[in-house]
Amino acid sequence: MTGFAKLAVLASRNHGVFTTADARAAGVTRKEVFTAVRAGRCRKLMSRVYAMTDAARERDQLALEVDGERLIPVGMLQELAAAVAWGGARAVLSHRTAALLHGFEGPEHGTPELTVPTGRSIVSEAVRVHHANLEEPEVAVLGGLRLTSIARTFLDLAAVCTHETVTMAFHHAWRQERVTAAQLKLALRARRGRGVRGVLQLESVLEDSSQFSRPMESAAEVRFFCLVKRAGDLPLPRGQRTFTVGNGEKVRVDFYFEAANLAVEIDSYERHGSTQTHHDRTSERATKLRGCGVRLVPFTPNEVKRTPERVVQALRRELR
Repeated sequence: MTGFAKLAVLASRNHGVFTTADARAAGVTRKEVFTAVRAGRCRKLMSRVYAMTDAARERDQLALEVDGERLIPVGMLQELAAAVAWGGARAVLSHRTAALLHGFEGPEHGTPELTVPTGRSIVSEAVRVHHANLEEPEVAVLGGLRLTSIARTFLDLAAVCTHETVTMAFHHAWRQERVTAAQLKLALRARRGRGVRGVLQLESVLEDSSQFSRPMESAAEVRFFCLVKRAGDLPLPRGQRTFTVGNGEKVRVDFYFEAANLAVEIDSYERHGSTQTHHDRTSERATKLRGCGVRLVPFTPNEVKRTPERVVQALRRELR
């Protein structure tokens, strides 16, 4: 077997990516690598990191999936594998990139983020580098890529993202039964006082989750809850409250302000086929809840996202 054949086998285990150190181990010289690049057999991805061109074409047709859900855009696997290879030993994908790979809603992916051991000085415009000495339980492998564990990813997200973004990611992971508040509290307890940023923000997100017996069901609900929290002068509602109306039917609302006996539902017209259908359904629910002495105020996701000030003003009026 030739040196390049050995290198191709080695690269195939890492999404077609190899380093100059891998080439040396396979018996391929740097000059031979440069010649292969000029011939189009390989292409350079980053400093000291290359990819087999044929493997790249094959891999570009694939995307990492978990439980049938596509987690990253087609063609990005090789970019992420290159970042890990460039980072060297003990480098792992982290922060927003790890959240993307774990499949969590909320964080927006941009430049790949990588965590390397403290003291390692590496810089690249193509990668955002963080430093931390991760312990073994804080590292996972997904699709052949090293990345931070779910618990560590939430700690890192809380250090770089807004409260709303972390809340959205947590409730999405909770809905998927990937993590619970209790599990994250254990991770916080293990890391408190050890110089990890994001602890206080994650504690706040988990404290808010005590208002819920089950996770919020949509990004719009998360935005509404965080909007109420940011207002500062509004009480936090309980989430997912169920009422038994006159005929024994169960009616569940998204949020409930107990002191004011006020229920709030975040719903979209599209889900019900038409504006009129939505209006009729909401009116029917409001009538049933009035029989229990509960007022219902509906908001749409667009109202919460595009006119948050009006939503807050309406809530203040209703809560008075």
